[in-house]
Amino acid sequence: MTADQPVLCCCWSDDGMRVFSGGCDNKAFLWDLQGGGTKMQVAQHDNAIKYIHWVGDKRVLMTGSWDKSIKYWDLRTPTPATVVQLTDRLYCADVRDNLCVIGTADRKITIYDLNSPTTPYRHFDSPLKYQSRCIRTFPNKTGFALGSIEGRVAIHHVETADSSKNFAFKCHRIKNNIYAVNDIAFHPSGTFATVGSDGTFHFWDKDKNKD
Repeated sequence: MTADQPVLCCCWSDDGMRVFSGGCDNKAFLWDLQGGGTKMQVAQHDNAIKYIHWVGDKRVLMTGSWDKSIKYWDLRTPTPATVVQLTDRLYCADVRDNLCVIGTADRKITIYDLNSPTTPYRHFDSPLKYQSRCIRTFPNKTGFALGSIEGRVAIHHVETADSSKNFAFKCHRIKNNIYAVNDIAFHPSGTFATVGSDGTFHFWDKDKNKD
């Protein structure tokens, strides 16, 4: 399977029979694995699509773009079911059940409950000083880990009542060289891995604040 422009994101359908992709052609495609990998356009933005996620329980496709919007698509119709305007370009996002966390180019973090996808649950400045690169929600959905281009990760909680548990730490640094945190992945137990532009990955326990 090939695309005409660079692919920036992809995800699986909940049945594992389809793959969705989005990229620099401003389009999202459905790839039917049972049909030999045939593709069909299912979404359109005015700029590159940076994030894509199949919301299985609601049967909609979520796409986030550098055009400063999120769109939700019912694949039976060619127009979005819902459009949410963002404060700036979407740089990173993650969804776990009804918890959606988004990082934008203006260093803002927005949290949504997908039961009310057009109304932000919380909106605040990023806890990190530099550009957001990746974000992942906790398995228990009480918070998220945010990685930046400055070799740093923030552990942040959804509810302000848990703000005393928030902290940040340095990582992916070799002497005076600082590397971006490119991705974060959680184990169901709550430990997580980071991978950086230094070509290494590390495992962390956020509850013990150590690797």
